[in-house]
Amino acid sequence: MLTVIRVALAIIVLVLSGYSSITNNLVLFPFMMLFLGALMLVNGIGVLQKDKKDFGGFLSIAASVLALITSIELLLP
Repeated sequence: MLTVIRVALAIIVLVLSGYSSITNNLVLFPFMMLFLGALMLVNGIGVLQKDKKDFGGFLSIAASVLALITSIELLLP
């Protein structure tokens, strides 16, 4: 289940970043950050499910919270 979500989020992030890079348009940047934060959250949960004492999982979740907060602040007027 996490693998399907991880692949879907990775494809969405790649498409949004590729479009922004090709067109030099930063309008979709907050959405890209939102999906990137969700992807890092899913990766962190997956790491913690595999190994309970891995610091990388906690670091990934902390970085995802930072990315999610930033993207929400950019989306709100």
